[in-house]
Amino acid sequence: MSHIDGALGEEEEEEEEEEEEEEAENQFHRLADDVVLNIFDKLSDVKCLCRCFVVSRRFSSLVSRVQTVSVKSYGTWELNYLPIVDYDSPGLEQHLNHLIHGLGINFLANLTHVRALHIELPSDFGSQNDSVFKWAANFTAKLDGVMILYAASLSKIMESEQQQEDETDEQEEEEDETDEQEEDKTDSPFLIIKRSVKDAAFRLGILSYVVERHPMLESVIITDSKNKGVKLRLGGEKIAECRNWLNFDRVIRPVRGESWRKKCMNIGTVPVLELPMSGYVMKRVVFAYYKFFADEDSEVETAMANAFAEEQGVFSEAAVQLLKNRNGLLKNLMRDPSIY
Repeated sequence: MSHIDGALGEEEEEEEEEEEEEEAENQFHRLADDVVLNIFDKLSDVKCLCRCFVVSRRFSSLVSRVQTVSVKSYGTWELNYLPIVDYDSPGLEQHLNHLIHGLGINFLANLTHVRALHIELPSDFGSQNDSVFKWAANFTAKLDGVMILYAASLSKIMESEQQQEDETDEQEEEEDETDEQEEDKTDSPFLIIKRSVKDAAFRLGILSYVVERHPMLESVIITDSKNKGVKLRLGGEKIAECRNWLNFDRVIRPVRGESWRKKCMNIGTVPVLELPMSGYVMKRVVFAYYKFFADEDSEVETAMANAFAEEQGVFSEAAVQLLKNRNGLLKNLMRDPSIY
C-alpha cells in the first residue's frame, strides 16, 4: 500500500505542477505578442530563452523573433581544454563546435531576428596570479591583426612611495631582467603572446560563426566575465564588410603550423612601466602586434594607437606611454631571438 500511496502522491504532485504551468501560460496568454516579445528581449539570456522556446508553440514563435541575446558562461569548464588544444590538428574546428554547443550558441540558429549579441566568456589566461592583459582586434575592411598588452603584475603606487619608487626603479629593472632570465621558458614574452593570440583566434572563430549565420546582426560584443582583459566589439558597417570574408578557417589558419610565422609579429618588452596619471605601475610588460596576414602591409603604430582607443584608465595610459617611447621598443622576432 505504501508503494501505491507513494505513486499516487507523485502523480498528484505532477498534476499540481502541470496546473501551475498552465496557469502561468494562461497569464501570459492574456498579454499581447508585442508585450511578451519585449519581455523576452529584456530576458535576453540564451539559456532562459531556450527553456521558454519549448514551453509552447506561441512561445517558440515569439522567442525566434528576439533581437537582443546574451550568452554567458558561469564557469571555466568550457575552456578548460583550450590550453592543451593542438591547433595544428585537423580536428580543431570540432573543439570550437564543442565549445559553441556547451555555451548554447548553437541554439541561436532558432533565432532569426538577432540584431545585438553579447558573449561573455571567462579566460583562464593568468587567472592564477596578478597578471593582467588586454587584446583588441584591428578591423579595417577585414581582420588585419591583434594587439596585445600583457603585464605580469599591476600594483598601486602610494603617493608617499613615489619618491622611493623613482630611486629604486633602476635597481628593480636590473632585478627583473635577472628574474626573467631565470624564469621558465614557458613565461617567455614570445610564448605569452603566442598563447594570447591563439586565445584571441578562438574567440574570433566564435565571432565568425555567429556573423556568418545571422544576416540581421548589427552588433557583437565579446567580453571576459573575470575582467581579465578580453573585449571584442564589432558593429555597424564593420560587420557588413567582414561578413564577405570572415570565417573560421581564415581566422585560425594564420596560427596553424607553418602559418605561425614569427615575421607576423612585432613585440616589445618593458621591465617597469610607471603610469603616474592612473597611479599604477606595471612590471614585465609585453606589448605586441600580430599580423594575421604577414604578406600585407599594416601600420603597426596606427594599430597600437587605435587598439585601446576606447579603453580608459591604466590600459589607455599604458598604450600612450608605450607609443611615446616606441623607438627601439618594437622588435621583429626574426631579428631578435632573445625574445624567446
